Amino acid sequence: FLAYFPKPVLGCLLLYLGLTLLYKWLVQSWGMLPRMDYFTVVAMVVAINLLGFLQGIAVGFILSVLLFMYHYSHVDVAKEVLSGATTRSNVERTGAELGQLSARGDRIFILELQGFLFFGTANYLLKQVKQRLGDGEPLQFIVLDFRQVTGVDSSAVLSCRKIRTLAQQQQITLVFTNLAPGFRAQLEQGGAIPAQENTCSLAAGGTCQFFDDIDRGLEWCENLLLATSASPTADFRHTLTEKFLEPQQVETFCAYLEPVTLAAGESVYPQDGEASRDRPPMANRLYFVASGRVSVLLKLPDGKTKRLQTVTQGNLLGEMRFYGKPPLSSAVVTEVETQLYGLSQERFQQMQQAQPALARQLEKYIVGMLCDSLTRREQQLRVMR
Repeated sequence: FLAYFPKPVLGCLLLYLGLTLLYKWLVQSWGMLPRMDYFTVVAMVVAINLLGFLQGIAVGFILSVLLFMYHYSHVDVAKEVLSGATTRSNVERTGAELGQLSARGDRIFILELQGFLFFGTANYLLKQVKQRLGDGEPLQFIVLDFRQVTGVDSSAVLSCRKIRTLAQQQQITLVFTNLAPGFRAQLEQGGAIPAQENTCSLAAGGTCQFFDDIDRGLEWCENLLLATSASPTADFRHTLTEKFLEPQQVETFCAYLEPVTLAAGESVYPQDGEASRDRPPMANRLYFVASGRVSVLLKLPDGKTKRLQTVTQGNLLGEMRFYGKPPLSSAVVTEVETQLYGLSQERFQQMQQAQPALARQLEKYIVGMLCDSLTRREQQLRVMR
């Protein structure tokens, strides 16, 4: 059939198709594509006409790869650059401890990394660390969070090794968080961190530390900062006077409380019919932590847990439950042997009737505590981009 078809018509058809493609990609695309992408198309057209079709495709592929690397290298590898003065762990601290962390928290430098770390972005990471070291402010910890990192190449490993060398020279502790086993193996193989150790010693007193999440890593850094200026531990009654009571009110207030001692790993609010050895299950009880530590753990679908909060001595526990908010799918568990003082709804109602001023002071304290917590969260959000 084609042998009888007029050849001029076939030639015009091919010419029409060719000119249509040229018009679409060389004329119409001028206002549709970024300039670098447009010049890539032009380079492909020139290469196809001068070198051949396959060679032109190869030129376009190479230029596209180079263009991708150029653009990706300008993506900020550090999603967040934060300071320990404004970003805290989920551990509830006393007012004095919060003041110390606000004053000395700049010693903690936090980098939340993202994306694929390769030679185009890894050097930026090293520059961030050098810039912070050049500020002149004392630095004690560098926290590198890998939660949103998708891959690491050899140049990123080299940058981490250089950061480790800087930490060694400055006696700074490196804290790695959310470091996946595959990434850790790459860093170990490249000499950025020692192999198969939870704690790696650096010369001149620095160390490398590894934690499952950034919350635990920040807590460890904060504890070391606070340990250098630890204040004497106050007893429970003295803590109440510091928080919201007058000295003459302490004994009256404590008469409404029930002491509870829990062993490490015991649930504060028994769930799903769990039996309690020493007390009835009361999901709406308000607890004062006299000593020890209690963590609120969120149960994740994969069976793991995420810490939402850790309550330490002198702080309240269960204020949301106390006012009737349905509890989340979380477990409230003691980390060490813990002494609690519980206030039930019934005893609080008795307090409202017999000691209304005392009940109002407690409610005012709870409201103030919740406002302080919201203020701290707002400050953290403001420093995040």
